Amino acid sequence: MKKYILLLTFFFKIITISAQYIDIGFTSEYIDSVARGKIRYTSLEEALKKPEKVEILILKNKGFKTFPTEIFKFKNLQILNLDENQISDIPPQINQLKKLVGFAMQMNQLKTLPKEFGELNLVELRLSANLLIEISYSITNQKNMKDLHLDGNYIEIIPLNIDNLENLEVFYIGGSNVKIKFNVESMKKLKKLKIFFLCTVQKKEFEELKRHFKKEYGYFSNICN
Repeated sequence: MKKYILLLTFFFKIITISAQYIDIGFTSEYIDSVARGKIRYTSLEEALKKPEKVEILILKNKGFKTFPTEIFKFKNLQILNLDENQISDIPPQINQLKKLVGFAMQMNQLKTLPKEFGELNLVELRLSANLLIEISYSITNQKNMKDLHLDGNYIEIIPLNIDNLENLEVFYIGGSNVKIKFNVESMKKLKKLKIFFLCTVQKKEFEELKRHFKKEYGYFSNICN
């Protein structure tokens, strides 16, 4: 009996360790530090058993056609991944997730963001491969943003108020089928920018921007060159 209990304990530890190292789909060092040592929930049903314990929720490729509103029960949620579903809208109640710092909803059908999205305090946002046509105020309002991934959408203009993202380090936008327009002076105000990836016909302006940041660090790529 004692041997049986020891085996069960060992098996539970293995499951726990494995759950901790499930890929959460984020790349920033800050999100990595937040996630370190915490359990990753990959089942909405399991997470709902102890909603107060849920800090990381990974629901990639679960077949969701609408945003699962049960998520709003997780008041301590810090990292949420809804990649590879079929969600087209985010409910305004998203602002209830006060502790959320990492949000991923790539490869969905998202067209717009609710204004309440701007009340979040995100550090990393990944909305690649959706149907977005603009960078809304609900994104540029988040001053702690370090990593912003908007590539694979239909956005054609980087707004002047992009400089609100004063802590932005990584910025992916556009793709080979969408030519991005931007204002050089606004982009220069992003003093912490290290990585900037886009497709633009503003080659002269891009080279100016690249030279501006080259003195310290950075990887800047215009894939339309």
